[in-house]
Amino acid sequence: MSKKVLIAEKEPVLSCLLMDAFLSEGYRVKAVASGLECRSLLNHFPPDLLIVNEDLQWGSGLGVLESLRENHHPAANVPVILLLAPTLRKMIFPWRFPELTVFSKPVLPFEILNAAREAFVGGGSHPWMG
Repeated sequence: MSKKVLIAEKEPVLSCLLMDAFLSEGYRVKAVASGLECRSLLNHFPPDLLIVNEDLQWGSGLGVLESLRENHHPAANVPVILLLAPTLRKMIFPWRFPELTVFSKPVLPFEILNAAREAFVGGGSHPWMG
């Protein structure tokens, strides 16, 4: 069975590029544009990888991650790739979630695809769940 990837990205162009990149590699992919949609879809489409933009409407990316951790949601154990504006990287990373894979925008889809491959090879749960 192919791995499932959930993309929570507010920029439609980047979201489409990421979807195309992962679909072309055989992944099952769903994309949403807000934190609220992401939280809802996590219950119906449990991903093997979560790609989340910090700057989402209706619940930031970190808000999504914090709610997963606080509620001990099964998705709290999947690899996460966090997308940040360059100015946010120093403010958020590494002190809050040092184990996440973090990219500052702009980022190319192949960079995220390579990080996903590495996350799947590494396997296991991720200690950011706390």
